[in-house]
Order: sequence, then structure tokens, then C-alpha cells
Amino acid sequence: MIDHIGQMPSVAAKKFKTKEALYFEGQSFTFEELSNLIEKFSSSLNSLGIKEKDVVTLYASNSWEWIVSYFSIARIGAIINPVNTMLTPSEIKHVVNDCKAKAIITSSDKVQANINIKNETLHLILSGEIKPELQSMIADQEVIISGIAKLDGIEFTSEIPDESIEKTMIGYKIIIPLAGLIDPQEELTRLQKELSDVENDIKIIGSKLSNEQFVAKAPAAVVDKEKAKVTEAENKKAMLEKSIAKLQA
Repeated sequence: MIDHIGQMPSVAAKKFKTKEALYFEGQSFTFEELSNLIEKFSSSLNSLGIKEKDVVTLYASNSWEWIVSYFSIARIGAIINPVNTMLTPSEIKHVVNDCKAKAIITSSDKVQANINIKNETLHLILSGEIKPELQSMIADQEVIISGIAKLDGIEFTSEIPDESIEKTMIGYKIIIPLAGLIDPQEELTRLQKELSDVENDIKIIGSKLSNEQFVAKAPAAVVDKEKAKVTEAENKKAMLEKSIAKLQA
């Protein structure tokens, strides 16, 4: 008895075992191999905090890793939000915010489109106090992670390149080196446009919050949500200003 789609790979593996389940661009996977990959990746997602009923956006091109990601999300009872890879960055932002996605599984070519990177693959660096169990999990799943994200490798080091983008997590940083991968002027233009948009958002939300009638009549939850938007926008503004200053230095 199958209760949900996430159970299908393991049930099929018991029945068909070593029969071919998937063939993609020269790579073949048996039902057992596919089920094992899905089990491991779903466990990794779970260890990263993804749980039942969380929304996970799947934003990547067709690949065997897409199949593994899809069933891994379903296996833990999370909600799959597959999106069209032809959507623009602003459209993706709207979709992700609207569905309140807890995470996005994507590939480096989508990152490249957003920050004018011309390379086919990226290198990923993880720096800081990474818990041993997390580092072990990432190392175990490096093939899947690199395949989905189109990375040429994952490195654990405290040395951070000068030219890079980074995202601070709890206790560690995710870093993508950019030396030689971007056109500085194009990236500066993009960042300045994004900064202008964020400043406009802050102005609009600030105007709404300065309206005494809105604050008095709107539910507290709505007002709090608008305040949270301002905080998020101001944090983004500070990050963009820092990035622009680095490019102009």
C-alpha cells in the first residue's frame, strides 16, 4: 500500500531490484540504485531542516538529479514546487515568496544568469565552524549536490578569496569564488539596478507604515509582516552597498 508518491521508489526497488529504472545521457540507474540515492538525499534535506509540509522549490533543468530531488522532497512529506526554468529572476522571486518556500534546489547556470557569470560550472567553498555531521553529509552527497548545482567541486577551507559572493549561515559561510568569471562593469550595473529597486521598496513600505490609518486599522500580523519586509530590505540594501563598494574599490 502506497500512501504518497514519495514511497514509490522504495516500493519499486523491492519489486524490480536490479532492473533499469532510469537512463539519462549515457547514465543508467537500477531501481535499487535510484531508491538508495533518493533515501540518502532525502535524509540530507531532513538534516538541513526540511520537514513535512515545508515547501521546496525545484528550479533546475531536466537531469537524473532532478528526478532524485523530486522524489527526495516527496519522501519526507514536503511540498514540491517545480517551476519553469524559462521564468525570469523576478518571476522566480515572486513564486518563491508567494509559496513561502523553505528552500530552493537549483543549478549554477541559474545563479550565473543572475550575476552575469560566463562559466559553465562553479566552485563551492564552505568556511567556518561546520558541524562534523553536516560536513560528512555534504561529502557523502557531493556527487548529487555537484550534479544538481553544476559544480566542479566542494571545498572546506577557512581561506576566502577576495573576489567572491557569500551567504552567511548558522556558524559557517557558503562562498562562490568569482575571480575571472564576471564582467565588473556589467555586475556593477546589475547591482546598482537592484539597489535602486530595494530602495524603492523601502520607500513604499515606509510610506505605508507611516500612514497612521493603515497602522490603526490593519491587523497586527499584517503590520508586523510589513515591518519584517523593511528589515529584510534594509539588510539586502546593506549587502548590495557592500558589494558595490568592493567593485568600485
